[in-house]
Amino acid sequence: MKHEIWFAVSLCCLLLVSCGQGKRDTGIFPSQHPVSVKTPPQGIPDRDRYTKYDRDAILKKVTEDKRYGDLIENTRKSVGQLVSMSDEQLRGLIPPANTKRALMVHRKGCPVHGGGVSVYQPFGTTVDLSLPLQVRCPIGGEVYPSRDFPDDGQGWLDDRPDSPTKGEKYYFVGWFNHWFLQSLPARIKMLGQLWFLTGDEKYSRTAQVLLRRFMEVYPDIDSNDLTYDGTDRGVYIKTTCTPWEGPALMNLTDGFELLLPTVDDQFIRDYRDLTSTKYEVRF
Repeated sequence: MKHEIWFAVSLCCLLLVSCGQGKRDTGIFPSQHPVSVKTPPQGIPDRDRYTKYDRDAILKKVTEDKRYGDLIENTRKSVGQLVSMSDEQLRGLIPPANTKRALMVHRKGCPVHGGGVSVYQPFGTTVDLSLPLQVRCPIGGEVYPSRDFPDDGQGWLDDRPDSPTKGEKYYFVGWFNHWFLQSLPARIKMLGQLWFLTGDEKYSRTAQVLLRRFMEVYPDIDSNDLTYDGTDRGVYIKTTCTPWEGPALMNLTDGFELLLPTVDDQFIRDYRDLTSTKYEVRF
């Protein structure tokens, strides 16, 4: 057993050393790995490339098991605010592709009240849909960006003479942009589930508007516009942090497949083109 442990540790060390060779700078730098995308079989209609579900069988099960009632109602509440929005309002939640995306407004927190003593604080990770492309300070209650703290999507540069963060940027719009896009696939999946189970077209309509807008910006989204706290650039795969990208796109496709009966063939082709694009992945 000891020999096995020694061998495993030695192998890990060897891999770490070999992976680190050739690095000219100190620190952690993700290496680049090309990812191949398999071409799907030819001659299959676009609609048949996706999973289809036996809706009658699923509805029968849901009807017979009363436990699903509370789950469906809770899901309704989760997306209620989105469903109440107009198409224009929904599209406005997703800004142009070159808008910055930031996990944190700033590592110090709020520009007035601070509070950045732990990860993602004090703003957290949940956007307020009543404040699109904005963020409210949970300490003072003020909303950013504002007249004194403007942000055109590229961040607000602190130019206050005596500020300890002078010369650094605060990403108010970027914070909303990142965390809404991060939550979008799960929201679309919930909307797809609700349409599938209830047949209410408002859920399909909301999901399609959001998905269409996301499909417009996704091809031009650049990982260089994503930052953790303004100090790192270009170390992510594309839209979000590398470990989160795959599950997010899987959720998106799960929701899309549930909505298949409600979308036309052109919509399906557009989605296929979006998800079959080759991207460079960096780990």
